[in-house]
Amino acid sequence: MLLDRAYEYLIEAAELGHVPSMEKVAFAYLYGNHVRQNVAAAKALFEKLAMLGSPRGQLVIVYVVSILSVTKYCHTLSAKFCSELTCMT
Repeated sequence: MLLDRAYEYLIEAAELGHVPSMEKVAFAYLYGNHVRQNVAAAKALFEKLAMLGSPRGQLVIVYVVSILSVTKYCHTLSAKFCSELTCMT
């Protein structure tokens, strides 16, 4: 109960623009720690943090973009490889 109340204050501080609180709340939303998991809210906070110049916010955005790029590249390679195998049979 005490920890839940602490996160309520943390969320309130984040809503008021306190950057360290925004970082903690963004990760809490991302992983569902002490709050209900909300990836969309985490994404919005990380984007706002990146715009504010937060190194953590920027790092998460770069990480997510790179993961999405690699995933897209792997799917492209996989599709190409599968189509080449189909042609060989």
